[in-house]
Formats: sequence, structure tokens, C-alpha cells
Amino acid sequence: MEDPGMTNSCPFSKRTLVRAHGPGRPYRRRDPSPRAPRRKESWKSAGIDLYDTFVAPLPGPAARLPCHDSFDPMRSASMRRYLTILLALILATSSAFTQTTGPLALEVPQFHDSGPHTNADLVEVESVYTYILEHPDAASMRVLFGEITLGPGDWIEVYAPFDGERQVLDAAELVKWENTSAYFNGDKVIIDLFLQPGSTGSFEIAGYIYGLGGGSNAVSLGTDTICGTDDRIQSTDNRSGRFVSSPTVTGGGCTIWIASADSCAVSAGHCFAGGSLMVAEFNVPASLPSGALQHPPVADQFTIDTTTLTFNNNGLGDDWGVVKLNTNNLGQTAAQRYGHYNVASFFPNPNDTIRITGYGTDGGVDNQTNQTNTGPYDTTTGTRLRYVVDTTGGNSGSPVIFENTGEVVGVHTNGGCTSTGGSNSGTSLSNTSFQAAFSALCQMTATAPPVASFTQSATSVLAGQTVSFTSTSSNFPTSYAWDFDGDGTTDATTSVATFTYSTVGTFDVSLTVTNALGSDTVTVVGAVTVNPLTPASLPYSQDFNAGLPATGEWTFVSEPGGRILATIDGVPSPNSGGNALVMDATTQSAAATNSSTLFLDLTGTTQVFLTYWWRETNDENDPEDGVFFSDGTTEILAFSHNDGPSVWTEQVLDVTTIAQGAGLSLGANFRIIFRQRDNFPLGTDGVLIDDINVVDATGGGGQPNSPGASFVVAGAVDGQGLPSTATSVGPFAVQLAPGDALSFDVGGDPNQPFLLLMGPLNVGNASFSIGQMDIGLLGPADLSDIGLLLNGLTPVTFLDSLANTGPGGVQSMSFTVPSLPPGSVGAIQAAVYRAASGLPLLSAATDIIIL
Repeated sequence: MEDPGMTNSCPFSKRTLVRAHGPGRPYRRRDPSPRAPRRKESWKSAGIDLYDTFVAPLPGPAARLPCHDSFDPMRSASMRRYLTILLALILATSSAFTQTTGPLALEVPQFHDSGPHTNADLVEVESVYTYILEHPDAASMRVLFGEITLGPGDWIEVYAPFDGERQVLDAAELVKWENTSAYFNGDKVIIDLFLQPGSTGSFEIAGYIYGLGGGSNAVSLGTDTICGTDDRIQSTDNRSGRFVSSPTVTGGGCTIWIASADSCAVSAGHCFAGGSLMVAEFNVPASLPSGALQHPPVADQFTIDTTTLTFNNNGLGDDWGVVKLNTNNLGQTAAQRYGHYNVASFFPNPNDTIRITGYGTDGGVDNQTNQTNTGPYDTTTGTRLRYVVDTTGGNSGSPVIFENTGEVVGVHTNGGCTSTGGSNSGTSLSNTSFQAAFSALCQMTATAPPVASFTQSATSVLAGQTVSFTSTSSNFPTSYAWDFDGDGTTDATTSVATFTYSTVGTFDVSLTVTNALGSDTVTVVGAVTVNPLTPASLPYSQDFNAGLPATGEWTFVSEPGGRILATIDGVPSPNSGGNALVMDATTQSAAATNSSTLFLDLTGTTQVFLTYWWRETNDENDPEDGVFFSDGTTEILAFSHNDGPSVWTEQVLDVTTIAQGAGLSLGANFRIIFRQRDNFPLGTDGVLIDDINVVDATGGGGQPNSPGASFVVAGAVDGQGLPSTATSVGPFAVQLAPGDALSFDVGGDPNQPFLLLMGPLNVGNASFSIGQMDIGLLGPADLSDIGLLLNGLTPVTFLDSLANTGPGGVQSMSFTVPSLPPGSVGAIQAAVYRAASGLPLLSAATDIIIL
């Protein structure tokens, strides 16, 4: 951004500007040695001091800044600049304690006026005035000039003894550099005024910028945003540069990168906001061991053309800036010298590899040098990109590079990673305001035919599922043609498209891209396999011990960043043990929804019950967490998983009652959907589901409570929260804490014996879940191989039972719940003898859950 104080304060001679040396003019330095000061007695006797030296005082309250005798403070633009710098320095000093990052440079106001000088030599170009500017222990120096008067072909030369770098500043270069010099390493610069024969010129110095950390002083570094451990390595990709500016403003201290053949450069919008005297540095050398910045040769320093600057500083997803860089001191453009990145506007998929290359803070010689790191892409929210790639302060503005193609898809803006998780963020180049600004300013014309490539969201799906495809083609395609099913017909013409596969089979996918210079086609053979969808019939059970089922009754769909798998995590379910269905996120902060859908044929069913075991792992609440029912037209939430248990818990849902109450039909393609939205992997987030059973209550055998056999536990409720009664169907569940009373009534014919039946074994010696005995999996006339309990004892035969219904046909009993671990301890039913038939009749079942 142009310094307002320089708009009118530094007029140049109105004479026509010519090349520094002029056609055919010999050039000779007045001093016989490169930097040895020399005075001519005739000049001294005339009262002209040709060699002044200034050693800067250390900043502090006692520092006195000299003033030139002939200086009029009310008229000189240099004094206005002097006062501005002084005020900025005071403000910076007063607020330093509130900053988390120490400054790497400071501005010092120092006025010096060379006074007018004339080259009396009528033949040769002469150095007519020399001034030394020095700041002890500075790591680097940059001169801030005031008013300058130069004739055609005159120039100012700035020389750094530390490494021998020189800069020639004629009138045109001074405009590009906003009346400043480049950055020079070391604590001293020597400034010479070179004039053509007979020319008169002068310059003022308003101050200088010096780099901290020279000598034994160490610089102060800020908080980083490393994702886990710091994996950054040095980079030689000089298309990415360090972006520096005046330390008394808010801009700069970032990364900037070359984005086009005509040297457009891109950085974060907040790096431009408030900035002045901005310089893009490439081919940056190592810093000093103290962390102090060292600057590249003058030929690798480029100022920005502030008249071309456009930026937005509107926060996450809308933080970008684009500008053109001026040529360097050799007349070269940055793109000519280093090349440029290609920009792209697509969104990567989760877990795609992302590279960040830029100038983040670090310790010692690596501080704010060119470093690079790769990591997985996380998620997209609007035009905000998230990725798990290391960055630190100074990386703002870095290119977000899609590693597969090397294209830049975003500009890094914000940190968020820690050693334990999180992600860093940037703005997508698909941002419409960025695209408008970039296309208006920068060369986007393709220089080569496009190269086609794409990514896809899935490679194997069930019939009826949809796959998303994203073009990652390079060289600025202007048109797209997709064939998703290999039939030779174009199915879509946008860079991002979806396709629903309704036919079983394996399909090739082709993408053809075109620009003004040609076209290219890529075909992936067998890109998508579509498997048949086969709804399961009842009874149905699934324990996931063999992995995720692939028999056609399940679909597993994850949004980008989500994950569904069958695995063991911590304590397995108490029923079948082994694997469980796990739904979580692939990476930290990757918010994504997972849906595991079971398709069932419920045609002709009467009373369908779903039972399953589940637990959460520190999961937060979300309206998408739970079990949903769908008949293919309408979807409802059947049971929320918010505030879920941390220990394995068995859940019972009355599918028929819930579905019919919401108007759903129980047809041939009914869906039970286990859904979870997470933003962290298992352990911090996620849900585990196991031992899913779906059964129909037809074929009863006494499963509902009835006058002939009822088991009513105080406080027990069904899947809808309705209380257990002597005539309700069940199954039921009751939650009790150790020390509570387990009270129940067993009903039947008067004076009939009964047994309490408790899992976990049924007639086939197989594990069962809540209610399986209750809903027909156990024959009512066969009690063999069942664990029979009566007051904690196993009777030898059924008729040895000491309990009976009594003369009133109801026996009330109560037990104190002992100290048991949390979770379900099993389902209890009553088997009540009926004298008329000589056979037992089973009651409804109730699950006992320990809190």
C-alpha cells in the first residue's frame, strides 16, 4: 500500500529521466578504494562535508536524535515522516508486552539531509557525497529516504559491507521502492550520491528499519500451530516467497507466492491489510543462529505494484489478496526468474495429500525460511479449507497445494492445530470474489493443452447409491464431459458432478477436458462396482465379527472425512464380543456424517422389535446421532443417541409401533439407519454398535404378558417408554443402581409354580439379546438347556420350584441389587406352569440394566 506521506513529498527533477550512466558517459568512482572515505582539501575549504557518519543510538528514553541545522520542521515532508515513525515506535514499544510474538525488526526515526551537491566534473559521473548509516548489532538494515532531488541519469547507491550487496536507486527505482532501499544484511550501509557531469542533487534520510537478533541477541518467536510433531523440511521451491513490510503497521510478516506468468502474486488478505513498504523476497538464505532474518540479494527482492492490489480480509473462507509484483533491479519479472504455480478451483477430498510451502517461524537458522510439509486434507465448509498440515506464524498466505497435481487450491490463513489434534485453515481459490479479481488482473490463458484427471467419493456401492466425481485436471480447462457408465454418452458437463448407479455391474468412468490449445481424456477402467441390494428377511442378526457385511442388505455411506468400519475398540460388547460397527471421523476436526443402513423385508410382519448393544466414546450431541427408520419415502428419528452411555448398553425399539405411529409402511424395502456425525476419531468421538437383532413377534407362544403368565417389574418400560403391565407385550427394560430394590409381580393361574428364566443362553446354547425369548425364538413347551434360576438357585427339575403364584394368582417379590458393574446383566422372564395343559407358559421379558 502506498505511503500517503510520500505522495507529494519526494518530487524528482522535472527534467527528462535517462539511464543511470547516460549514453557513452564514462563512470568513475571518486574514491580510489571500494569504500575508503576520501576528502579533497579544496572541498573541505569550501565548507562542504563530503563524508558524514551516523552511528544510531540504542532506542530508549535517553536517546537524542540529531537534527540538521538548516531543517525547517514545518515545511519538510521528511520531518512529517520522522514524526510518524517516532509515534509508531512509541506505540509499538508501549504495546510490546501484550504481543505473543516479539518483533523481528524495528523502525528508527533518524533525519539526515545531505544538502545540495554538484558534480563539477564535466566528463565523468562522480560520487559527490557519502553517508554511513550504522546500528550496532543489527541483523539487517533498510533505509527510509525523505525528499530526494536527482537529475537525469543520477542515482543513489546503497552498499552493505557485510556481504557486498549493492543497490542502484535512480528516479524510477525509487518510485518502485517507495523512497526506500532494499533490505541489506549486517549492521551498516554506506549511501553514495552519484551525479552526472554538471548535475546537482541531494537526498534526505528519514529513518531506517533494522533487524533484531544480531550479535548475541535472540529474537522472540510466537505460538505455532503444529499438527502433532513438527515435520517441516527445507524447500527449494522459490515460487513461494517471504512477504515483509514496515514493522510499524499490521501487514506483512507472511508468505506470498507467484500465481501467473505475468507475475501476479497471492497472499492472505490480512497480510495486505494496513501494510506498507511491502517486499516479496525469494531465494531466502538461512537466518542467523539467533533466529534473526537474513535477506536475499537485491535481485531476489520485489516490491508490489500497489495500484493493482485487491484483497478481502473478511475472516475464514474470505481472506485473500492478489497483486502484481514490480520487476527487480535487473528488469526481470518474478515469474521469469522463478516460474509460477498453476491455480485451481476444485475442492480436495478428505485424506488427499496437501502441501504447505512457506515462511513460518522456527528456531535458529530455520526461522522464517522456506519450509514445506504435507498432510491429509480434512474438510470443506463453504470456501474454507481444513487440512492437517504443519504451519506457524509467518505461514499466512502460503499456497495450499494439491500434491497429486502440484496445483494451488487455496491460500493458507489460520492456525488451529495443536500437539493433540485440530486442523489449520485456508481460503479456497473457488471463492468467487477471488476468482473475479484474479481473472481481471492475471494471465489465466492456458499455455498448454489440459491434462485430465479426477477423484471420486467411492469405488464400490449398492444399486441406487450415488457417487461424487471431482475434476483435478490442470492447465485451465474450459469445458468438461463426463461418461459415468461407459456407454459413450455425456452424463455431465461441470467440473464437479454426481451420478446415481441403479444397475448392478462394473462401470468405466471417462472425463474429457478441453481448452483453447487442445483436449485430453482419462478413462478409469472398472472405476465403480455396483452390487445388488437384497433386503434381509426376519429374524435377522448381525454381530460384525466377520467384518462389515457384504451380502447386499447393508449400505455404508460416509461424508468426506467420515469413516465406518468393523473393529474391536477397548472392551467388546458383553454379548458376542469381538468386532463392533464403528462410526467416527478419519482425522481430528473432520466433521462428517456416517450412515449404516440395514434394508429389511418386513412384508406381513405383525410386531417387529429391534435390539442392539451400543456405547459412545466421549461423543458430543448432534441431531444426526441416533437410529432412524425409513420406508423409502419418509425418514424419522426413532431413537436419539445424544447423551449416550460410555459402557455397553442394550437398547430395545418397537419398530412396528414407532413406524406406524409416524405413518411409515412396513414393506419390502424398509430401512433401519444407524447414523452418527463426528469430528474426531474413535476415542475422542464416535459410536460403537453391536449384536443387532430384528425379530417379529408372530407365533407368540405366550410372549406377551397374559393372565396365564405375566412378569411385571416395577419401573420397567417398553421401547416407547410405556410402563410394563400384566397384559402388555414388551420386551421391557428397567434401570437400577446397586442397593436399589428389584421388585416384580409374577402372575398366572392361582397356586401354580413358576421359574425365573435369565439369559444369556437359549435352547441352542447361543447368545441372545433382550426379548429373543420373549418373541418366539424359544418354543413354549421346551425348557431344556436353559439356565433356570429360582432365588439364585438352579432347580433340578421344574416342579421342584418353591415359588408359586399363591391363591390370588400373583406373587410379589423383591431383591436388593448387589454391587454389579454398569450395563445390562441380562433379560429375565417367568415360566408359569399351567395345570390344564401340563406345560409352562412364558411371560414377557425385562432387561435389567445396572447404572
